[in-house]
This record gives sequence, structure tokens and C-alpha cells, in this order.
Amino acid sequence: MRKMNVCCVLVTYGERFHFLEDVVHTLLKQEVNRILIVDNGSAANSRDGLERLRGLFPDKIRTVRLPENTGSAMGYKTGLEEAYRCADCEFIWLLDDDNKPRNNALEVLVENWKGLCGGSKDKDIALLSLRKDRSPFADIAMGAPVRKCFRRRRSFLGFHFLDLPSIALRRALHRGMTGSGKRAGKAVIPFAPYGGLFFHKSLLDRIGYPNEDFFLYHDDSEFTYRITALGGSIYLIADSIVEDIDNPWDKTLFSYKISYLHEGDDSRVYYAVRNKVYFELYCLKYDSPVWHMNRLIYLNIMRLIALLSGVERRFSLIEKAVRDGIDGRLGRYEYR
Repeated sequence: MRKMNVCCVLVTYGERFHFLEDVVHTLLKQEVNRILIVDNGSAANSRDGLERLRGLFPDKIRTVRLPENTGSAMGYKTGLEEAYRCADCEFIWLLDDDNKPRNNALEVLVENWKGLCGGSKDKDIALLSLRKDRSPFADIAMGAPVRKCFRRRRSFLGFHFLDLPSIALRRALHRGMTGSGKRAGKAVIPFAPYGGLFFHKSLLDRIGYPNEDFFLYHDDSEFTYRITALGGSIYLIADSIVEDIDNPWDKTLFSYKISYLHEGDDSRVYYAVRNKVYFELYCLKYDSPVWHMNRLIYLNIMRLIALLSGVERRFSLIEKAVRDGIDGRLGRYEYR
């Protein structure tokens, strides 16, 4: 079988060149034909560093600059559009600017692709590298059931009243999700983040591009869930490992959170809640009496905690985000 032409798409922003540079140098050691970097409103020092890096490797690195931070959805949409038009790009590997692949990460993806798809480019299949600090995927890789790691159907922001006894027990015993102990080589998952996603670019003809109206958070879930809705499959490949070299504020966007009351700035919390509610209602089709009951229980728990801890303003923002998600009101939100 002929060599596969792989284009890696990264999106960077702010003061993050020190992460990006480390990732790029790692990619240059792997069989990547092209590294396409979307500069999504980087600070001046990071822009200068990116230009120097591009000048060192003009045959490998291409950059696209956006005038401001347009959010992850528009950033990845821009990168995917550029990769699709690129003549020497056949396969696309998406990474965040702090996703550092291990030396054989791409090789493992390529071998798994050949095993699953052979020479076909028309199968609705994507692969996902394992990021061990993302707890749902790490648990799945260690044999935990996919259905438990991605929460019950008709959960609200990951909360389901039927899970309360098991959550209380795990917290009392200081235990997380347990797997079978047998490492899974690969597992089928319903949706995925951008970071580590690998697919043939012809898949974009069938699923389209990220919805920029999400702006930030869960745009990747909505984008990749289109593969599942189409009848295709996303495979988590446990032996293709990507390390997060930054420490994100929220590593478990699939789980329900009390921490929304205390962690992250207002904009992050608003988009995370609003977009997850929209995703549950309009993509996963969770609209049902059970989902609404979970919503009422969850919000009442959060309201009580907010009153006791003096963060009523943050709770009001969460309520606003929930209403906007239910109403399908996406787009950028202006804060006061």
C-alpha cells in the first residue's frame, strides 16, 4: 500500500507558542507531510515565534492568521478548509497546540487505519489518539464500559438521578471509574474531541465542518457526533498516545460538575453549559420527561450550593446558559 499523505492541523491562540513549538518539533520527527497552523488571535510574541518557526521549515509548515480569537469552532473550521484544499494532504490529524504526540503515535494510527479500512477512503470512520489525562478515554482504555464513561442517556450536563448512589459510594471510597484491568486496543466511542482525531479528508464531504456558532466548547462533540449519526464509527486507539503538556481548567467535559460554580471564568462556564445543553437536546435528542427531571434536580442542587457558598451570581449565569441552550440560542455572548 502506498504511503499515506498526512496533514496535521493545529489551532493556537494567546501566549501559547512555548507549547506549540514543542508540539511542532515532535511532529517534525513523524511522517507528517504538512503542518497547518491556524493562528487564532495569538499575542505579538507568539506571532513572532510562529513566523520564525515557519521560516525554519517553509516546506513543512503553513500558517493561516485570523485577526482575533474566533473560538475553537471557527479556528478548526478554518484549518480543515485549508487542509481540504491542500493538494498534498490526504489524511488529517487534528491536534490542540498543547497535544504532544509520542514518537509512534501517528504510525499506530496509520496501521490501525489500514487494518480497519484497507485502501478505502469512503468509509465513515475516524480514529482518536488516547489522551490519558482525559478521564473518560483513559477509563475506556483500561477496559471500563463506554456507556458508563459517556454517561447515561438523557443525562443533563452528565447528571442522572439514577447515578447518585454509585457516585456517593465512589466518593466515599475515593474511587473513580473502574475498568476490567484488561487494556483495550481500540473501542468505539460516540463522539470525540478535536485533539487526536484522524480521518480521511473525504469524510468532510459527508459531515461538513464545525459549527462556528458554538464558538467554544462542545463544538468538537457536535462535529464528531455527525460521524456516528451518519452510521459511521469513531475508534479510540489506546496505543496512539498524545500527552497534554498544559493543564486545562476542565478535563472532563463529559461529566456533570459542581465546579462550574467555582472554577473557570464566566465566558468558559457559559459556553460549556450552554453548548452542552444544546448538544444534548438537538444532537443526542435527549428531550424527554427524564431529561427535564434531571435538569430540575441538578439545578436545585446547584442553587442550594450557590446560596450556601455565596456564588449566586455564577448560578444565575449558569441558569442563563441553560435557557439559551434550550432555546437554541448559539453564537457569541456579550458579558456585562
